[in-house]
Amino acid sequence: MTTGGAIRTEGRPVEEFSARDVTRLRLTVLRLARRIRRNEASRFSPPQQSVLAILDSYGPMTPGRLAEIEAVQPPSITRILGQLEQIGVVTREPVKDNLRQVQIRLTNEGERAAAEVHSGRDEWLANMLERLPQVRKTSLMILVETLELLLEETPVEMAS
Repeated sequence: MTTGGAIRTEGRPVEEFSARDVTRLRLTVLRLARRIRRNEASRFSPPQQSVLAILDSYGPMTPGRLAEIEAVQPPSITRILGQLEQIGVVTREPVKDNLRQVQIRLTNEGERAAAEVHSGRDEWLANMLERLPQVRKTSLMILVETLELLLEETPVEMAS
């Protein structure tokens, strides 16, 4: 049964996923991730927020590695890094073993900005979760545990 674009399982067990189910899951996860990243209250653009969050999570790295993680071309990362460097939230430092390369590092202000980005995203999501009925909150936490299992890629645990 389709209602407002969502398919309701009405409590019936799902024995296998159709190609459409898999596509719906993938697109829904991507849309949710995109919506979480799009924090209108932030003083940073979504690409800037993403770079700050990556550097905060993974630590210093080369612009090439940042471009790889973001799945964008190096000139795009160079432009974003220029903007962030100009406002003092990132700095470029030479790589010890290869002086032709630089590593991008958050400044103290950059660490505060990354915390601002994370808290803005968490606040948005918390507000959305508050709107859910209790039964949906419980279902969502079961889903989170299931997605964590998928990310761990441990098929033995998934069988239980």
